[in-house]
Amino acid sequence: YVFQTARTTMSYGGGTVKRVRVQDDLDRVVYDEDVDALMAGRPAGVVEMAAHVFEDHGKRPRAFLFAYTSRRQGERPAVALRIVAPREGGLVALTPLLDGSTSRLPAGSQEGSLRLHAGNQLIAGVWRNSVEEIVRYRVDLECDPGTPACFQRIDR
Repeated sequence: YVFQTARTTMSYGGGTVKRVRVQDDLDRVVYDEDVDALMAGRPAGVVEMAAHVFEDHGKRPRAFLFAYTSRRQGERPAVALRIVAPREGGLVALTPLLDGSTSRLPAGSQEGSLRLHAGNQLIAGVWRNSVEEIVRYRVDLECDPGTPACFQRIDR
């Protein structure tokens, strides 16, 4: 897959991600998302995006984990995660945006990849009022996209 981001240019350099597009090896667009629409209702700022190969606990690559980081001057960055997986010749979002960072996920078997914890748990750190809250989700990477079975928050 080839990942492309469209950005706006800032006067001080860099830019903010406005669109994410993924193409397959035949140059077909298999995923296209308007990041402004995706991030609507979240704190505005400069948005950066990172894509990671996402492995199940057995270290099998099954999906991609997109991490969107919104940075505002003088504030802690806000991170939102989205799991995107191959389905029917394309890539589809399995989950809505989930708050949390990737810092608590173990490295996967490939360089730059990430892996779920035992029991296919995604453990994320979410900053609230200067305190990091640990949030756990059970993830089913074989689910029907957008259904509650794809991810379930595991209460404390």
